[in-house]
Amino acid sequence: MPSNSFVYIVESPSSADLFDGRTEGRALCEAMSMAGHAHAYTVAGDRLHLQKALSVASSEDRLIREWQRHQAPAVMHFSMHGNSDGLQLMSGELVTWHELRGMLLPINDFLPNGLLVCFSSCSGSSGTRMSMYLGDSKPFWAVIGSYDDVSWSDALVGFTTFYHHWFKGGAVADAVTAMRMASGHSQFIFEAGHESKRAYEAYVSQRTSAAGNALGLGLPSLPGPIMRPAVGTVS
Repeated sequence: MPSNSFVYIVESPSSADLFDGRTEGRALCEAMSMAGHAHAYTVAGDRLHLQKALSVASSEDRLIREWQRHQAPAVMHFSMHGNSDGLQLMSGELVTWHELRGMLLPINDFLPNGLLVCFSSCSGSSGTRMSMYLGDSKPFWAVIGSYDDVSWSDALVGFTTFYHHWFKGGAVADAVTAMRMASGHSQFIFEAGHESKRAYEAYVSQRTSAAGNALGLGLPSLPGPIMRPAVGTVS
């Protein structure tokens, strides 16, 4: 994923966030405008508008128009509440990682190296699940986020730092290190999609082998595989 990309920020604040004037996505836009970094912004209050924000089915779709305007690939940035199961929208709807994967797959499949997805949300790094599928499915290029709860201030400082370092040509790993140091939040991680997929394939293979051995011994089979331990709560 080249650093000449533009950042497509999708925000879905809660009613409490709006009441208190917290719009992390808009604040990130202000910082990126000051730094001269290419970006676009949209609000998705419910599932329907999230689908519209991510649609690439028509030249009239917002993401396609922004893609053409910037003449560069998109980095997807989600600014909203979340937990280990998915993202929570302003409407209160929970979009699971499986559902979000389905919305992002057309974009991911179009990009030669896949899509970089960033999460300003609690447990956003659980989005690595979107690459944890068997078979020939193409993993996402990478996910950046936190497995832990993260405050809006830490998310804003962290991602402002990350994008500033990255757009200046720094390596992604170095930019993530910088965002940890600047925000004071040590749980921000970068995880490549092919690593997530490979780890999941190994996990499934191990569980399948263990279940086969148990059946061969006449023992009850092991329960089905899980993708990740549940971490974090909606915050």
